[in-house]
Amino acid sequence: MPLCAPDHDNAVQQLGGFGVPIIVPATGRAVFGPVIVPAPTGDDAVRLWQLVRGMAEFPHFYELKVPKTPDDMTHIANSFNPYLRAREWQTVQNPAL
Repeated sequence: MPLCAPDHDNAVQQLGGFGVPIIVPATGRAVFGPVIVPAPTGDDAVRLWQLVRGMAEFPHFYELKVPKTPDDMTHIANSFNPYLRAREWQTVQNPAL
């Protein structure tokens, strides 16, 4: 069993989580995200964390989503391209040779 399996099982069964990243703020209620490319650093990272914590204060806040435009999808793809190309395992983006 992978080392992360108990954490995954807890996230799914106890917290209703799915996918990654799952963050559990002090409220104990799991949130999925934030999904942001590139990840902020420094003061911007602190501000984002404060926003996530603020959202978690509303017990019935379920989702806020920004639709992705074609330009957004290109930005995301370009940002992840080095990572996808560097992976050693076979994927759709990095097929076996």
